[in-house]
Amino acid sequence: VRRILVALKYGNSWIEYETFPSLTGGSVDLRWWPPSGLENATSIKFILRCVEEWNESRGTGEQRSSSLIHEQLWATTRTTEGRVDCQHNRPMSLSFDVPATAPGSNLSRKLSITFWELDVCAEAPGIDFQERYLVPVYAGAS
Repeated sequence: VRRILVALKYGNSWIEYETFPSLTGGSVDLRWWPPSGLENATSIKFILRCVEEWNESRGTGEQRSSSLIHEQLWATTRTTEGRVDCQHNRPMSLSFDVPATAPGSNLSRKLSITFWELDVCAEAPGIDFQERYLVPVYAGAS
């Protein structure tokens, strides 16, 4: 229900890549196009994180269950404070330095996958805005 209310209040937002591909050991440079309705946002938090995901099974026979596990391997945060100049038709530039030791995206492994995501969380009157975007970050040459 919350996701539907956020979609109805704010509409579409998206990201564009300033450079592609982004590599570990370099920077991830993005432009975030905010949705309408965030003109009165009081703060926005941007979190770039690397996540490993795998299935974990427990029990045996009919008692066997499977859970999807997410482990954050690395993250960094950028936060705006005070009244935010956030206009629907004007993108916000973002840059995140990624260490060379961080793993790159790998969605083709059988037992676990690694991916990068950008979370955007904005505090605003009424329902707060929250969105997640997949960001391809590849292993740099090392």
